[in-house]
Amino acid sequence: MIRRLLVICLFGAFLMVAVAPAQPNGGPSGKRGGFLFIGTDAEEFGGAVSADRLGRFQTRGPNVVGGGIIATAFLINGMTNAHGFLYSGDPRSNVIRRISYDGSLLGSTVAGIPAVCCSEDMILDGRFLYHAHHPSTIEKINAATGALVHTYAQPNVVGMTFVTTDNDDEDDNDDDHHEGKKFARFDLTQGVRLFDHGDNDDEGDDRQIWITKWSARQVGTWDPATNTFTPRFTTPQNAGGLAWDPGKKVLWVGLGGGLVVPYHLNGTPYNAGFRPFGPIADTIDGLEFVRKIHHHGKHHNDH
Repeated sequence: MIRRLLVICLFGAFLMVAVAPAQPNGGPSGKRGGFLFIGTDAEEFGGAVSADRLGRFQTRGPNVVGGGIIATAFLINGMTNAHGFLYSGDPRSNVIRRISYDGSLLGSTVAGIPAVCCSEDMILDGRFLYHAHHPSTIEKINAATGALVHTYAQPNVVGMTFVTTDNDDEDDNDDDHHEGKKFARFDLTQGVRLFDHGDNDDEGDDRQIWITKWSARQVGTWDPATNTFTPRFTTPQNAGGLAWDPGKKVLWVGLGGGLVVPYHLNGTPYNAGFRPFGPIADTIDGLEFVRKIHHHGKHHNDH
């Protein structure tokens, strides 16, 4: 969404962002980490029409330990993991793209939603996407066909993620052992369910949808059965994208001014966070945490 009437030149160069690891104020430890994917609409509202930037940063709990910026030949804002690729969108269109973890475009679907501002973050629940559309709605979309299934009147939503509250493992040595857990594998080109296989970060025993209310600076839970939002904590800047690290119990929150901050679920920050794109006038609207990078059916970590 447009935060200020500024034209920001963001395309002089696509530079890798050097990020010093953030230091936790107590909290999870251990070797297991993952990848935090990051998008913002700063480029689009700065005048970009076809090129953009995707942040991909490696994390260990609430610490950023590596990564940088990938230049893309398409626009990107909100996103969600499909356990093999990412779904993504951009603020002013109704196109849902399928992109690889290295930022390559795999395909796209025109969704039955308004092609107007502002398409924001999203989550994948089985065959359906829940898609934030600021300033007024959350849309339920068939991920394979793009058909609009339902519209929820829910104002001011930008970020969305699933938060699992089960005791997802702290064992750092079982990355290649799936212990009977299940996840939905999706076809990389069509975006449809193929089979259940392996370890799904999104399908815990107890799962809630968390969302952000942008200008209200609120983070909380949303129940689609009753369309009820319950605030849990507030943020110091406008609240954007959300991502959940289930292994380390870290809620990553995108904020106005370009910040991404790791939070406890009670609203206490682990640390001051970082600015993946440097200082920007807009908000980090898209976040997604991916524990394992699956490459076309291969089951290994991309570290």
